[in-house]
Order: sequence, then structure tokens, then C-alpha cells
Amino acid sequence: MKNCPKCGELIGDNVRVCFNCHYDNVSKTVIDQETILEQRKKEKQLDDLRRKREEDLHNLELKAKNDDKILKEKMESSYQSAKVNAADFVLKNAFYEYETVGISDLPSGVPDLEAIQRSLSAYAEKGWKLHTSFSKEIGVESSSAGFGGLSSGTNATRCMIVLIFERLIKPDEH
Repeated sequence: MKNCPKCGELIGDNVRVCFNCHYDNVSKTVIDQETILEQRKKEKQLDDLRRKREEDLHNLELKAKNDDKILKEKMESSYQSAKVNAADFVLKNAFYEYETVGISDLPSGVPDLEAIQRSLSAYAEKGWKLHTSFSKEIGVESSSAGFGGLSSGTNATRCMIVLIFERLIKPDEH
């Protein structure tokens, strides 16, 4: 604490202007009433501007939050609409069922054409059509025999023919 050099009033160490006589400790002069009123007017204007700026900033934040909320709602609505449209589209597509049949080669390694033909005919009678076929090697068989210096052998690769049949369950609605 210190005393004002003009009026002797006890003031704080960091006080710039004495509240009693208006002595300015920085400029070492007494501030007249008109200057004090001008300073107070300027301080009030600055305070009003600060308050207005804070209010505008607060309003902008509220608007941004509201805009975000509206955008999220629109996006969610669009997403839900797209999801429903996609589901409707999928439901309007044709539906199929599939059946897989494996037919092994004969022991000699030759495809079993009679078994393939029986499968094709049996499935066709029930409304199935052949969608895909492929073969898969499932093993190698070999045998040999010998007698008194003479020998004989067979070697056969065994495959499985895979037939995939398709049947329409529900036709396309598009």
C-alpha cells in the first residue's frame, strides 16, 4: 500500500489513478472531470463492443451447432432413404437356389459320362439348369504286377467333376 502524492489517500501499490483526487501516478498529473468522463465513455463503448462480440460469437456457435444438427438429420434421412431403396431394390431382384453335385471318375481315370448324364437329366426334370461345371484332381492311382522278369503297370489320375445347378425361386420384379 502507498499514499497518493496529491491528497495523501491510502491506495494500492498497483493503482494507476487515485479514486479520491484523480491523480494519475503514471503521467504525474491530476485528471480533470471531463477527461474522466471521456475515459469512462470509451471504456463503456469498449465493454459494449466486447459484449456484442461475445454475443455474436455465441450466436454463431449456436447457429453452427444447429446447422450441424440439421445436416446430420438430413444425412441420416438420406441414408435411411437410400437403405430402404437399396432393400427394395434387392427384394425386387430375382432369387435363385443352388445345388452342387460331385461325380468321381471311373477307377480307370475316365469321366463317368453316364453318371453326369443321369444328374443333368434328373435335375433338369425338377426345373434346375446347369450353372457351372469344373473338375478337380482328387488323386493318382497306380498298380503294377510282375512275373519272372515281365512286368506290367497302370497309372490313372482320378478327378471329380463338380456340377453346380441353379433354379429360379422368385422372378425379377423390375
